[in-house]
Amino acid sequence: MTQQLENRIRRFLKRYLDASKPVVLAFSGGADSTALLYLLVALQREMTLDLHVMHVDHGWRQESSQEAQQLKLLAEKHCLPFYCRRLKECRGGNLEAYGRQERLRFFEEVCREIRAQAVLLAHHADDQAETVLKTVLQGNALPFLAGMQKVTNMGDITLWRPLLEVSKREINDWLLTKGYSFFEDITNHDCRFLRARLREEVIPQLSQAFGKEVGKGLCRLGKEAEQLRRYLDARIEPQLASVRRGRLGVFLAVEGVEAWHDMELQHLVRRFCAEEGVILPSELVDAVCQLLRLGVAHRKVCVAEATIFVDRKHLFLVTHPLSERTWKITIQGVSSNADVSSETWKQVWTGRCRAILPERDYTLSPPIMAASYPRGSAIRKWWSNHKVPAFLRENVPVLWADGNIEHEFLTGQCKQHKEQPLIEVTLEVK
Repeated sequence: MTQQLENRIRRFLKRYLDASKPVVLAFSGGADSTALLYLLVALQREMTLDLHVMHVDHGWRQESSQEAQQLKLLAEKHCLPFYCRRLKECRGGNLEAYGRQERLRFFEEVCREIRAQAVLLAHHADDQAETVLKTVLQGNALPFLAGMQKVTNMGDITLWRPLLEVSKREINDWLLTKGYSFFEDITNHDCRFLRARLREEVIPQLSQAFGKEVGKGLCRLGKEAEQLRRYLDARIEPQLASVRRGRLGVFLAVEGVEAWHDMELQHLVRRFCAEEGVILPSELVDAVCQLLRLGVAHRKVCVAEATIFVDRKHLFLVTHPLSERTWKITIQGVSSNADVSSETWKQVWTGRCRAILPERDYTLSPPIMAASYPRGSAIRKWWSNHKVPAFLRENVPVLWADGNIEHEFLTGQCKQHKEQPLIEVTLEVK
């Protein structure tokens, strides 16, 4: 067992470690991080490992300050730099969430100070089983049941979990064999906290009812979910690469939607939204996918953080109401032989577009859908014929002159004019 654990850590470090950069261990003093500390110390010279140690004293127990001092002495015994942060009292709110937030902030500070390559965490297979079960009960989609990863980028720091496939029992047996002592944090068994309830009550009850340990099955589910997610990511990556971002939001033309498997299309919609910080419930993902397959125009799906529009197999995500946007025009002269040209709604989406027009006194105002443009028909029909996304029509202004619409920016079409001189009109969102 001793050699197996050391070999596991050795293989992990050989794969990921840059010996020119320090790494820092998040050290609670509990069984898991204590085992990882001694495993790393054993390999320190062989791997040229610049190891630092940091500890967060949550202050939840009377003895925590004394334990922090003992951990400092242990680090000094092994000549390891030690960093400690005692958290302020959390007044109200979610105590677990507060602890996670403050720990991450401390990790970031230490990593920035020493320019660390990564933070080492002692999460193990039992922790992974809890995480996967939590994601299952939350109703996460199958590709997102993976739980924790061995290597994760979180903000400006990288997290390493080399023990993620090692069980809690293996860790405890290794510590017992070696004779290493550790602290027992009673808050890990406090069922006021969700993690503790999963650990102390839910998973043991499931195992008892099922007649066998469910932890391995949960970890296997997480691993296969991760494989599925990577497969789906590879399938949708070419499509996601064509996402266009602008000052109005993001949009994606979903090519060949008829050939997409349901799971691929669902993953595309989820990723498209998630990359903009919007998490869609499963029922809304299904609704958006159905609208894309039908190829319908002018459909809207609202969530707390954003509005999603589906229009003729185009997917739009807007986080700031278009009706609240303010537009302006700037005008400059051009040479008399300039091409008469303009740009379509795709350029308008960037927040800035241009057109070459005759010199006149123009007024920038919202369109009137029944107003004629360009030759007697209502501008509503003009835009419909050119398949302009319907939600843009009332939210992008047009140029008026003498009571008539003289130019709209959404179709890429300009009236043919012989008048001179010409001017360049630039429309821009403030």
